[in-house]
Amino acid sequence: MEGRSSAVPPVVSAWRAAGAGYAAPYTLPQYAHDQGATGTLATTLTRERLPASGEAARLGPGPVLIGCEGSSLRPEALARELDGARFDIVYTGPQRRIREAATALAMRLGLRPVVHEALQELPGGPAALAGLLRTARFAQEVRLRPRVLVIAPGGTLRVLLLLLGGWRRLPWLWRPVPKSEPLICACEGAALSLRGPFFLLLAGLALGLIAVPGPWPGWTTFASLLVALLAYRWAARTAAGGHAGRIAGLLVALALAGVPLAFGPDPVDHRKVTSFNAWAYRLGAHLPQIILPAPNPNAVAGLLAVALALTAAVALYGQGRRRHLASAATILTAGALILTASRTGWCAGVAALLIVAAGRGRRVATIALGLSGLIVTAFLSTSPALGSTIDLAIRQSLWQATIAMVRSHAFTGIGLGRVAQAGIIVSGAFGQARLEATHNMLLQLWADAGVLGLLAWAWTLLLLARSVLAPVEGRAMPTWAIAGLYGALLAFLVQGLFETNTIFIWSTGGARHQLVSPLPFILLGLLSGLEQAEVHAARAAAQAASRPLRPMAPRLAPGQVTWLKQDAPPHHISSSSR
Repeated sequence: MEGRSSAVPPVVSAWRAAGAGYAAPYTLPQYAHDQGATGTLATTLTRERLPASGEAARLGPGPVLIGCEGSSLRPEALARELDGARFDIVYTGPQRRIREAATALAMRLGLRPVVHEALQELPGGPAALAGLLRTARFAQEVRLRPRVLVIAPGGTLRVLLLLLGGWRRLPWLWRPVPKSEPLICACEGAALSLRGPFFLLLAGLALGLIAVPGPWPGWTTFASLLVALLAYRWAARTAAGGHAGRIAGLLVALALAGVPLAFGPDPVDHRKVTSFNAWAYRLGAHLPQIILPAPNPNAVAGLLAVALALTAAVALYGQGRRRHLASAATILTAGALILTASRTGWCAGVAALLIVAAGRGRRVATIALGLSGLIVTAFLSTSPALGSTIDLAIRQSLWQATIAMVRSHAFTGIGLGRVAQAGIIVSGAFGQARLEATHNMLLQLWADAGVLGLLAWAWTLLLLARSVLAPVEGRAMPTWAIAGLYGALLAFLVQGLFETNTIFIWSTGGARHQLVSPLPFILLGLLSGLEQAEVHAARAAAQAASRPLRPMAPRLAPGQVTWLKQDAPPHHISSSSR
């Protein structure tokens, strides 16, 4: 783990990456510090297939970080031996040192330094959040790039460690870095993995059932949970194989298939009949009887909002015949969503369209928000039922009843499927009814899995935020998938504020079953699979660019530097022009 020399202090090497063993020590001679002494500095970088001296370089995607405090470290001396590996140098630090360090690296090493002017030492005070967001975006820019050496001050390095490695890197964040001792860490790029949140969720579900006495849910509830987990694996594998569009098309088809069920001959009692959807209910009365129970229009609206995000993304970012088909599907899905008269579904659809259109720029996003807002406002004014607050009052009573029920078991929750079994009666505009669902995703998760379930969901959102910050340019993931899936997830979250969309009630033969919804698992599986494909593509690019570790000729003219400015393409500046 440590390389020692009489001339320099010990250097802490990288942590053990998952599935990657330690390779031979990678020696960086001619390390110089302020006193002018030189010595052999050896460290082991735990990069997958890191070669021994003289072997071909087979590095996977992901940056190598070198952190230092003060001005003791001379990066050009430390990085000299990396010339043979053909690293790109990314130097982040005070503005006054950027030009000097980049020029020195270009002239002495013949490498291609990339100076990120927008990333500086993290500021304090009100600008801390903006600095953190810049650092997070920068981390995603270099996460899958092969052959990147990042030289950063200590404060920036610690934030990069957390953003690139997550909780496994926490022990390194508070490790003191002496001024004469750099910290060298290798970060292997990894795909989105939700194994940790899933295990935490399962632990919360089990703890609630074991810790709180009461009846256990039926076998159908456990079977639905297993089906949801299998749906995640199926979606991830399908997306990793390049067929994410098939699953997206299946979700759109299922959403549209739910419309005739909701407007069929036996609709639910709690529905809104307005001037613009009364004809649909009259037409649905002539449809043949179907064995399947009629779904609630609010539930169908949530699925339609997810489908709207996917179809709109393909319509905006697709090409050829697929784009025209997606445009027609978008119009059909939006019309069906309006017919449901679900205000929560409408809000979810508007949020989804805003995210999808944001990839086209502020102007397109503003137009999409304005048009959808005008349409929703126009339909809200057509019926007094749509302006009523009775439904909100009913939901408030449901939320209060749920909080009162779970308060005594705040940490563990009461267990999966026990909300409906508690037998709590609530009063509303339609009389008294038994509490079967909380009509809030977070409250339902708290009741089913306790605090561990909420932590699992928060962990998932943090992992998803990593991909949100990654720039779209240069990514292997299709643009429609990036916009469509994040729009679909936002629609799911918005609907979950007023509906229980993590479970649903299935009535057959007089029995009512609480089933886990596979929809969020499928969406997360698609994102995970697409990121797996992205990592595989980056690893293949890194292996294709492998070169023997031997001296090489400069790739740029002496003194030529590549500058990377925020929101601007790279351009070249030679030292002679300064």
